[in-house]
Amino acid sequence: MNYDGPGRYQHYKGGEYDVVGLGMEEATHKIVVIYIAHAFQIPDPGVIFWTRPLDDFNAMVVPRVPVSEEDQFKPVEQTPSMIDDRPLPVPRFRKLYT
Repeated sequence: MNYDGPGRYQHYKGGEYDVVGLGMEEATHKIVVIYIAHAFQIPDPGVIFWTRPLDDFNAMVVPRVPVSEEDQFKPVEQTPSMIDDRPLPVPRFRKLYT
């Protein structure tokens, strides 16, 4: 499965992620997918946005106990109860050094 726009996706290991959209990595200009782990409920002040290169997001993987290849991420069909109109959280930046 290839990137199919914003929405909920499931990683092949089982975790669900809410994809916000696409971005660009500053140093390499590679396209990245921007997402948050669904375990964080919006508007959780501790939400961290994650990025993954689009090529990696679209990659096929072979599980450690190979049965067959499967998509790294695949869309999750959303039900009306999964969709809300809350705004995305504003990222907070922590000072990593003094």
